[in-house]
Amino acid sequence: MLGEYIINNQTVLIYKKLLQKMRKEVKMNIYCFPYAGGSSFIYSELRKKASDKYRIVPMEYPGHGLRMGEELSDSIEYIVDDMFRQIQKKDDGSPFALLGYSMGSKLVYLL
Repeated sequence: MLGEYIINNQTVLIYKKLLQKMRKEVKMNIYCFPYAGGSSFIYSELRKKASDKYRIVPMEYPGHGLRMGEELSDSIEYIVDDMFRQIQKKDDGSPFALLGYSMGSKLVYLL
């Protein structure tokens, strides 16, 4: 009985240390959605100032910023689908959060 307690207690300590190490190493992806007429560049300051625990992933709408060569869309459904596909491409399996400003927050809600 005493031997089992010591082994279990030691196992719990090892488990706690492992969780602490994982928490330090795990990065969180934050997918950032700009306002309707904006582009991913509005999040450039956030990228500079975010801690190393966060990977800021600015999203770009079709026809905006780095995707200027693509056709603009006036369909919110199309943009939501497009953003979903973009997230899937950029997903590395890390925990994530969605951050939206103005229309970006509506997209976050719909995603």
